Amino acid sequence: MTLDDIIDTDRHPVEDAEFSAKCRETLDRAGVLVLHGFIRDAALSAILDESIAGEDSAYFCVQKHSVYLTPADPAFPDDHAANRQVTSSKGCICDDMVASDSPLRFLYDAPAFRDFVKSVTGEAE
Repeated sequence: MTLDDIIDTDRHPVEDAEFSAKCRETLDRAGVLVLHGFIRDAALSAILDESIAGEDSAYFCVQKHSVYLTPADPAFPDDHAANRQVTSSKGCICDDMVASDSPLRFLYDAPAFRDFVKSVTGEAE
C-alpha cells in the first residue's frame, strides 16, 4: 500500500510545500479547510466497511463544542468557526481496533501525511 493508493496525490500533493502552504493559508483565513476528493473512493469504501464491522465495539457520545473541539476563543469573533458551537453525535472506534493492514492505519502512520497535517495546522513550528 502506498500513500497514493489512499490519497489523490494528483489533486492533493501533500508532500509539496507550496500545496501545504496554500492549505494553511486557507485554514488560517477561513477557519476550515475542505479537501474534496482527498481520500480515493476505494480506500474510503474500505475504511467505511471497517467502521461498519467495528461498530459493536465503538464508544458513542454526544457533545457540544467548536469544530476544533476546543472552548470558545476570545481572539476570534463570535461567528468565527473557532467559536461556533455545534452538537456532535459520534461513534469512535479505538485506535488499537484499527487493523494493521487498514488504509486508515497506513494513512495515520504515514510520515508524509503527518508532516502535511503538522505544516497545515502549524504544529511543525
